[in-house]
Amino acid sequence: MLTFKELDESTFEAFASRCPEGSFWQSAPMIRVLKRQPGRIVRTVGLEDGNAQVVAAALLVGDKVHMGYQFRVVHGYLVDFSDKDLVALMTKEIISYVRRLGGLYLVLSPNVVNETIQTRNGEKVSSHEHHPEAVGVLEDLGFVHQPFSKRMSGDSEPEWQYVKYLDGIADTEGLRKSFDLRARQRIRKSQSYGVELHQASPEELPEFTKITQETAERLHFQGKSLDYYQKCMEAYGDDARFVMATVNLPHYKAYLQERVRKLGQEATELREKLASIDDDEKNRRRKLNNSLKTVNSQLERTERMVDEADRFRKEADGDVILLSAALFLIRPQEIVYLESGTYDTYRTFDSPYLILDSMMRLAVEKGIPKFNFYGVSGCFDGSDGVLKFKEAFQGEVEQLVGNFVKPVRPLRYKLYKALKAIVR
Repeated sequence: MLTFKELDESTFEAFASRCPEGSFWQSAPMIRVLKRQPGRIVRTVGLEDGNAQVVAAALLVGDKVHMGYQFRVVHGYLVDFSDKDLVALMTKEIISYVRRLGGLYLVLSPNVVNETIQTRNGEKVSSHEHHPEAVGVLEDLGFVHQPFSKRMSGDSEPEWQYVKYLDGIADTEGLRKSFDLRARQRIRKSQSYGVELHQASPEELPEFTKITQETAERLHFQGKSLDYYQKCMEAYGDDARFVMATVNLPHYKAYLQERVRKLGQEATELREKLASIDDDEKNRRRKLNNSLKTVNSQLERTERMVDEADRFRKEADGDVILLSAALFLIRPQEIVYLESGTYDTYRTFDSPYLILDSMMRLAVEKGIPKFNFYGVSGCFDGSDGVLKFKEAFQGEVEQLVGNFVKPVRPLRYKLYKALKAIVR
């Protein structure tokens, strides 16, 4: 005999943390984040068996719309969708429950993969459709599947995400080998420049917000507010990592000057070798000339970087500058790369690669099986620069099953849709 009931935060979290479909959207910290929104209804409910063991659960979020409330279960229910009777009972009870709370309609977006896509240079190479049971089960229960979208809005959960499964990777060496050459080179470069990472303090959140909002504007999507980040930091505690990448400009300039010195010395040695060889040693002369051209090119570029470092120092408020920042949420099922920002001026430091490397190493250390780079647009025509960046870490695109809508009050919902269409 199964009983539907409201679940307290700790009971819900205990179930959500061990559920394979669990995500940060269905978690106790998210309850605390969502409850801070005035006028919002937040409830955790579930089904318990005769031994008081939870077998299905959902975090319900109700927001006011015209003529009632829209209730959403983002990345839920937390249930085995192959058990049709269990899903049917959960739906019946939730519809009855949200009706009493003034619900107009219910939206589910299960954390279930519809299709896996392999990409290269932002274009689809191959794909595999999973034909998940959740789609048919929900449609049989009266849910209407909404059309898939190709977008990355920043203000809702994405239907398309880039993920990397970490099974079989035991250490940092194995992790780095799993990246492509571009990522490995840029991680090493960032380290050689002296880029350092640290966890942002509460006092640094305004600066964190500034860099992420500037990036969001550049990429044409909605960035998160300072209030949102403050709520996340408070609610998630150590499971929210606000990583900031900085560089000490005097140290960086000293590194470049030392590199200029070594390259200059190498160029001098090559010229001396060229001067000492006989005219008939054509092959050796050609190789030395090619080497000298390469070294001179590196030397000129490094000298320009010294000048650039001087410019950075003149424009900065101090010796240490912020290059990039990112927010990660840690769950037993995955680490999610939720928000990020990079100052375009400082792209040469490649600090986002170093940040992601550090957090994937943390996932490996903790035995977390998946790293979720989160949203991509779903456009595979080579135009998605975000996807191309994430491809360097050798993962894959997952398309989730998307949104399903079921009216709670059918007649009123029909009128609501008609009025909404007129307003448009």
